[in-house]
Amino acid sequence: MPDANDLVRRIRDDFTLDTSLIERIRDDLQVINSLEKTIDLRPDFGGLLRPRRYDVSTSSELETVLRRIKDGDAIRLLNNITYEVVGGLHIVGMRITFITNGYTLEIATVEGGSNDWGDGTVGCGLLVAGGHTDGQPAAVLLDDSRGGALNVTAACGYSGIFALNGADVTVTNVTGRVMEYHRDRAFGVDAVASSKVTVKGNVYGVYCGGIYCESFSEVNVLGDVQADYLGVYCNSAKVSIKGCVYAQAGVYSSNSQYQSMCDDAKVTVDGDIITPDVITLDGTIGVGAAAEFFGAQLIVGGDVTAGLGAYAAASGIVTINGKVNAPFREYNLGGEININE
Repeated sequence: MPDANDLVRRIRDDFTLDTSLIERIRDDLQVINSLEKTIDLRPDFGGLLRPRRYDVSTSSELETVLRRIKDGDAIRLLNNITYEVVGGLHIVGMRITFITNGYTLEIATVEGGSNDWGDGTVGCGLLVAGGHTDGQPAAVLLDDSRGGALNVTAACGYSGIFALNGADVTVTNVTGRVMEYHRDRAFGVDAVASSKVTVKGNVYGVYCGGIYCESFSEVNVLGDVQADYLGVYCNSAKVSIKGCVYAQAGVYSSNSQYQSMCDDAKVTVDGDIITPDVITLDGTIGVGAAAEFFGAQLIVGGDVTAGLGAYAAASGIVTINGKVNAPFREYNLGGEININE
C-alpha cells in the first residue's frame, strides 16, 4: 500500500500546470484581444461563450468585425466613424447591438453591389431581415445611454432603412434619397411584414417619401419627418410621430381590403402636418391628413396646413386637434372627420 505522503505528492505533480504553457496561453489571449478587441479574453469554444462585444475605432476595424459578428454580439464605438459600404449594410437572421459610447457612426451607402432581395434594396442604407427559411428574428439595436448617434443614409435611388420579416431596428436619424421626379421609388423608412423601426431623431426623404409602413409593421419616430413626396403611407399598420410632418403630400392611413386587416391601423402625429403646396407637382391637391378603409385612423395633435385639410373615406377616421389652414377644409366620402379647433 503506497505511503499517504507519496500519494499526495504524485497527485500534486499530475495536476500542476506547466508555467510555460500558462505563458503561452496568456500570449495567445493578448493577440486575440489586439485583433478582435472583445470584452472577454476567453477563447470562443464554438460560440458557447457568446455574446461578445467588439470595440472599433476605424471603418476598417468595423468592416472586419461585421464579417465576424454573430447573433447577439455588440459593437462599441471608440471614435467617430463614417462607414461607406457598397450596396448597403445587410443584417439577415441575427441580432446585433451598436453601443455608441458618446460617438457617432454614419452608415453611408455607396451605389453598386447585389443581394437576393430584389429591386429597391440593393442600395438601401440598412437592410434588416428575418431568415429566409428558418424564421430567425433579426435586429439592429442601439445603446446610446452614454450619448452618440447611429445615422443611416441611402445611396441615391433607395430607402434609408428597409426592414422586413419581423425585423426590429433602432437608429438615430435616417435619410432616403432619389433623383428628382422619381419620388415614389424610395422612402426614409420602409417597414413591411410585421417589422418594427424606431427612429430617435428625424426621418428625411430627399426627393422621396418619408415613411412606408404596412402589413402589421410599426414605425415610431421621436423627432420630425421631412419629405419631398408623401410624408407617411401606412397600410394595415401603425405609425407614431412625436414631432411634425413636413411633406408635399401629407399623411395617409389605410386599412386596405387588399391586405390582411389590422385591428388597430393608426397613424398618430403629435405635432403639425404641413404640406406647403396647394397643388402638387403631379397636378393633384396636396392633402394634409387622409384616412380610408375599415376604421383606419389618423390623429393629429397640432395644426394641418395643406391644399385639402382632411380627407376620409370608406370608414376611415381623421381627428385633428388643432387648426386647419387650407383653401379646402375637408372632404368626407363615407368616413368620419373630427376637427377640434
